[in-house]
Amino acid sequence: MEMSVSFTEIEHFFKRTKLRFVIVVLLFGIVFGLAPLKLVKQKYTATASFVMYCGVPDGVDSDYHLQYTNILYSRVQSAVALALSNNLPAEAAQKVGVNKSLVSSITAEQENSSPVVKLTLTSTDASKAAPLADAAAEILAQQMVDEFPSPKLTATVVDKAVPAAAKSRKSVMAKDGILGLIVGFIIYGCAGIIAVINDKTVRSGSFAAENLHTRLLAEIPEKRKDDSFRRMRSSALEQGGKGKSFLVTDASGHSSAAAVAAGFAKALSLGGRHVLLLDADFRAAGASEIFGIKSGKNAIDVLKGACPFADAVKSSGGIDVLPAAKYTGGDPSDLFLGGTFKQLIEKAESIYDCVVISAPPENKYPDAQSMAAFPGCVVLTAKCGFTPYNELKTSFERLKTAGGNIIGIVTTGN
Repeated sequence: MEMSVSFTEIEHFFKRTKLRFVIVVLLFGIVFGLAPLKLVKQKYTATASFVMYCGVPDGVDSDYHLQYTNILYSRVQSAVALALSNNLPAEAAQKVGVNKSLVSSITAEQENSSPVVKLTLTSTDASKAAPLADAAAEILAQQMVDEFPSPKLTATVVDKAVPAAAKSRKSVMAKDGILGLIVGFIIYGCAGIIAVINDKTVRSGSFAAENLHTRLLAEIPEKRKDDSFRRMRSSALEQGGKGKSFLVTDASGHSSAAAVAAGFAKALSLGGRHVLLLDADFRAAGASEIFGIKSGKNAIDVLKGACPFADAVKSSGGIDVLPAAKYTGGDPSDLFLGGTFKQLIEKAESIYDCVVISAPPENKYPDAQSMAAFPGCVVLTAKCGFTPYNELKTSFERLKTAGGNIIGIVTTGN
């Protein structure tokens, strides 16, 4: 696993999963936008106030006047507490003539240490919020008068509730939808970063090459591959030095080494080189199929001495191809251990400027190891987001141990 994470790797992750990203964000937006229709009820508040006054009986001594403020304060606090009663919402709803369920809550508070009680009612109906608040204030004021007959208490509604403006459902849905898009973006972004951090696959060709102490020859994207193969051509020829033959194999079977070998051979041909593509994959013959060669004499016949080299070579797409076929006589890797394969490479190098050899996946079969020591150069491929880094490292070390001159790696799916 690569030990560090760069912004580029995170950017690559989102590019690879952009369709999934768009779908997730849109789903969050849709769910949040539709939620008000079923799950969320709009609430509207209205506030009404009443003031209380305690009368002073005739003939009382001066001490009562000193206690008046405390008495009035006590009455105000009682009103605030009484507003929380479960009976008040039902009584207010009955007075207005609506269902109690329209009243979500009622609260009260003393206003600025004055004898004014401000009562706030929350309702799910905009048109009923103000009438319900006024009714609740009138009922609570009367309850206070009835509760404290002595000294006589007066409670009068002084500020009636202002009618609440109904909220547009479309507006609410639009706002919630935008919020959903933002939440979806954040959640997917965080999930993406966590996925990159925990990802054990090759995420970046440059990081993988640096960790393996080798060169990154090219990054082959899903589109505009021709330019990438031209870059690979320049890098491989430079790193290969005097080597004329290039063995191409992949580390896990995901990176399409046959397609890389075919694209590389084509780029060499376009650069004026006389090129032979030797398909040495006797299990799938992928490179041969890319050039439309499915039958006839092939590399197996040449290795077994059943036909001359020249008779098996076919021209296709501007290059010469020595095709492969599926081997049925045992394990194909045994064909590469003797001197015959080495002689085949030497003969091809004497005729062609460059020889590109397509081999089966290194992690699945021993073929690439068996032939690694004979070509002048070895190129190992890996697919970003699919090839486990440990498999790439293991394949790299096995090929090197087998005598392969690894000039670098190529990543696909960038």
